Amino acid sequence: MIGDTPWSLIVGVTPAEAQLYLDNRKAKGFNTLLINTIEHYFNGPANYAGEIPFNDPNDWSTINEAYWQHADFIIQEALDRDFLLLLTPSYVGYNCGSEGWCAEMKAQTNAQMYAYGEFIANRYKDYPNILWVAGGDVGYAPIMGTAYERMDNVILGMGSIDSTILVTAHTSRNREAAVDYNEPWLDVTNTYTDCDTIERLTKSDYDRTTVRPYFHIEGWYEGEHSTPPSCLVGQALYPLLGGAIGHMFGNNPIWPFNSGWDGSSGIESPGSYMMGHVADLMNSRQWGSFVPDYSHSIVTSGNFDINGDYVAAASNGETVMVYTPSTASFTVDMSQISGSTAQAWWYDPWTGSVTDLGTFSTSGTQSFSAPQGSFVLVLDDASKGFGAPGSIPDRGAITVDAAHPEWFVYEDGSPLFI
Repeated sequence: MIGDTPWSLIVGVTPAEAQLYLDNRKAKGFNTLLINTIEHYFNGPANYAGEIPFNDPNDWSTINEAYWQHADFIIQEALDRDFLLLLTPSYVGYNCGSEGWCAEMKAQTNAQMYAYGEFIANRYKDYPNILWVAGGDVGYAPIMGTAYERMDNVILGMGSIDSTILVTAHTSRNREAAVDYNEPWLDVTNTYTDCDTIERLTKSDYDRTTVRPYFHIEGWYEGEHSTPPSCLVGQALYPLLGGAIGHMFGNNPIWPFNSGWDGSSGIESPGSYMMGHVADLMNSRQWGSFVPDYSHSIVTSGNFDINGDYVAAASNGETVMVYTPSTASFTVDMSQISGSTAQAWWYDPWTGSVTDLGTFSTSGTQSFSAPQGSFVLVLDDASKGFGAPGSIPDRGAITVDAAHPEWFVYEDGSPLFI
């Protein structure tokens, strides 16, 4: 998941502007988007044409078909471009306040919310590109009160119509979905972090005894909180090297589609290009089979403080990746790489540039000193003949694995991770 967070896409822009945004993100390598199906406060609740989702906001059976037809259009346009959508059916709002639908949800009954869930599922059950997101900037049940029951009934109503739906949840900052929404319907979990907690909370999800796929759903955004570039890179790479299935990037003015969203500080921001370079890096190797090095068997010395400037590593045997957020020295056990020699590279996620370090023996240890800035060390089994990091190899046609008909593989036999 190379994700962006255009929360207000359904309400904040015209159809043509939505297409411009989607084409831009597709071209940059994004494949996942987090969107409010119904927006309460930020550029909402009415869409660009003044259409609202419900004729009576306290009775969600009063569907305004015109609004939902526009939502259908956005969702279909995203599907046409192969985006996975993280859709909130009813964004509750920060601390159950006015930013979300908390008050309106509380004003209705569990039965009404269950029926709304049935409506949502009936409308979108044939879309294969949706991961539903319960909650919305809140999840701690005592804060939500009866809104938690209402949210639960929305998801139960959806499941009564479509038993194949996939559900995750969006909770409060520095909390985890698996803790606040530990329900039978929670299929995928995630962490909501900041610059200081991304390493620790990613590891917490990896160590969880109840096994679910997990990802990084939100952190600090570009253009807010004076977020430094190192944080933006770390929020992407710590999850991808820490066992997660992806990361959601954020930018202001993109997320509410405020003035300037289509300019250099929004749609063409440096962070959006960085995410494309991260996508290229991961897709140039079989990153889906990486195992995180939390035991420090690969990187044997360096900064192992999980609460700051952590040197993160992951490997599948033939490739090792090491991310260091600052100029630092660390030591790698070269025997963790297959083959007799390893090809080494530095990769700059901000520019996509590569520095060839040459080859090293895969015996003993080797020390590396990172250049200035945030860099990724890539060590490959030289006999595999991988190209430079970030160069996507041509693996041939996609086919079904004869031994595992539920798996897809490329013509060269390597698995397809999607």
